[in-house]
Amino acid sequence: SVYTLLQQHVTHVQTTMFVPSRSTLILSVCFAVVSILFYKYADNEEKDALEKNVIKSWISFVKPPVKQFQKLAVGINSNIDIIVPGVALLNALNILPGEKKNHDVLNSLGDLQETFAYYFARGSAAERSFMDSPVYQKIIQTAETLNNIQHFVGGNAALMAKKASSLFPDLKIHFVGPVGPLLKNLLPVTVEIPASCHIPQDEVHLIMEYKTGEQWAGAVAPVANRFITSHDVSNSKIVMLESFFESIKSFQPDLIILSGFQIMDSQGPEFFNQRLEKTVSLLQEVPSSVPIHLELASMANKDFV
Repeated sequence: SVYTLLQQHVTHVQTTMFVPSRSTLILSVCFAVVSILFYKYADNEEKDALEKNVIKSWISFVKPPVKQFQKLAVGINSNIDIIVPGVALLNALNILPGEKKNHDVLNSLGDLQETFAYYFARGSAAERSFMDSPVYQKIIQTAETLNNIQHFVGGNAALMAKKASSLFPDLKIHFVGPVGPLLKNLLPVTVEIPASCHIPQDEVHLIMEYKTGEQWAGAVAPVANRFITSHDVSNSKIVMLESFFESIKSFQPDLIILSGFQIMDSQGPEFFNQRLEKTVSLLQEVPSSVPIHLELASMANKDFV
């Protein structure tokens, strides 16, 4: 502490020069404490000023476009998100805490536990594909038995279409993605969905949430976050890619938002190279006057990235 350091300094001075009075020592301690507090306060003030300047810069730089968009095309990923408490689900599956280890894809309940624990301990969000369909269905069935589970619109493209419909009620929105019965009921009726998008069963993604301070595998979660897994055939193979670009020929949007490519990283190189090349060729057919926003999410395969 400051007081201890000053005492040591005074002891040294006592042996070499003079003995300070008690009032001098108290005054020195007070001066040191005030100096430290002033430094910390000034440092915080400087950080606050920096953050405010950044915010002001963004406000001055980011302006609404002069031409307001009238027709928005959004694709190509969509699903149902089931949100559950992650630790409670692992317990319900009778999975014991174990090793913390990252897996780029999940092939078993053991892989799920290890990868969840790995990111749980770091408080980091992550998303991994589950490769075994029967085991994944067992996980979903167990998740449905938990209390307070929630079903939401999932997939960045579907979420952005939904959000745009609430922010811009006069905007015509054309959405292309795999849409099952439940998702169809959750999406706004103002969002136009071609008949070719309808699939008999919803693609389901599992979102395993955890709170700050929760414990698993000998670790304490430093922050609240989530781990996502799915066995998603429609989105992982971006089956709606061609449908999207075919449908926008007649819709003629003045803005395009694309999302969902990240889930392809669970596929083999030959497959994702072929699909990415197809994506590029289709994008080149879009008039250069139409702006395109590409939204990406968590990916694990470096070659794919």
